[in-house]
Amino acid sequence: MKSKNYLKVFAFTLSLAVLNGCQSPKVLESTVENTSQNYWQNMEQKLAKISVLKEQGRLGFISQNERGSCNYEFILENKDTTLELTSPIGSQIAFLKISQDESSLNFNNQYFKDKDPQVLLNKALGLNLPCDTLNKILLGIPNDDITRDKNGRIIFANIDGYSVKYGQFKVFNGFALPSDLTIKNNQTTVKIKVNKVNEVN
Repeated sequence: MKSKNYLKVFAFTLSLAVLNGCQSPKVLESTVENTSQNYWQNMEQKLAKISVLKEQGRLGFISQNERGSCNYEFILENKDTTLELTSPIGSQIAFLKISQDESSLNFNNQYFKDKDPQVLLNKALGLNLPCDTLNKILLGIPNDDITRDKNGRIIFANIDGYSVKYGQFKVFNGFALPSDLTIKNNQTTVKIKVNKVNEVN
């Protein structure tokens, strides 16, 4: 009888170990404490080497004709990018996949393709985003016309006809990433708030 109970406990413990082993390591989050110019110079070099970024948050937009907000999940894996927009209850609004050769969009049970991902988002949702450079913007390395504060942190950038205002940065697994930013052109203002980084390396 004791041996049967022991086997049950062993099997349960083993199953927990297997499940925990399959889970991705937790991303550690902290505030930016070091604000020297040398810190930000070294950090930007480090950010440029990132090949994987998976983050979730809130996206709000204001255009000439409408305004709205939704949840988003952004995934960068090597050179491919996906952006999923979901409602507050978790239902999918749109799923955009950006590749070097062609981009695709799932929206309202319809499937669209175009070489320009920005065209897809604009036609389907009326949403203007610099899709081709979105990964650089979310990594905090726009590398175009930039403005820094006295400590060397990027606070403003002009890229592909858009202005980007960086509010806050947080450190995720040693990478200082934008956690609050605004992307704007003459038609649309998009505010992005990062709630969680699931993976970065």
